[in-house]
Amino acid sequence: MKTKKLIYTLFLGTALFLNGCASPTLQPANTTKQAAIHDITAPATGKVLGLIAEKGERISKDQPLFAISDAALDGKVKDLSTKLAKAEAELKRLQNGTINAQPAADTTALQMEVAAAQQKAAKMNHLLAQGAVSRNQAQAAQVELQQATARLQAASQANTISVQPASPQAIKGQQQVVDMLKLQLAQAKEKQQGQEAPSPCTGTIVEIKAQNNQDVEQGQVILQIKEEE
Repeated sequence: MKTKKLIYTLFLGTALFLNGCASPTLQPANTTKQAAIHDITAPATGKVLGLIAEKGERISKDQPLFAISDAALDGKVKDLSTKLAKAEAELKRLQNGTINAQPAADTTALQMEVAAAQQKAAKMNHLLAQGAVSRNQAQAAQVELQQATARLQAASQANTISVQPASPQAIKGQQQVVDMLKLQLAQAKEKQQGQEAPSPCTGTIVEIKAQNNQDVEQGQVILQIKEEE
């Protein structure tokens, strides 16, 4: 019994000794995280526009870096803008109604009447000065002139003006044209904005590989940004 107890004691002591001499757990070595380098590529094929950044310049996240000009898309936006303006003007005209104006009546006869009345009035005034006619006769000639002149003025200004309203169907149809053009223009402008390249991070420009007005292909690297740690 004593022998077994001695053997157990020796075994336990050996185990404790070996455990104390075991190698310590290795700790991972300190590593330095490398800052990410972002390639900023052309979102479409075309000419580079608005690239004013310089190497070493600090850039904020989402800051516009440049845009790609697409002549066909730019022309489409311009054309749609013109068509929309004309369609909206036509819609307004239909909503307000069409103004119809008739030309003034022919005043030739009235002009001749005024000329004759002027001559008569002048002659009567001349005779009145000589005492050949009475004052009442001269005044009557003057009244005739005034009346003839008034008739001529009234005829010259007598334009017939009327407003012809458009039908509800015509207005509705033109409104649909306007709405369609607005949608097409919004889609074209959205595509145009999609050709702008914003910065994906805050960092520093480390390389510029293109310049303004340079023709580039979609996916071509335009510049590189080193992200701030």
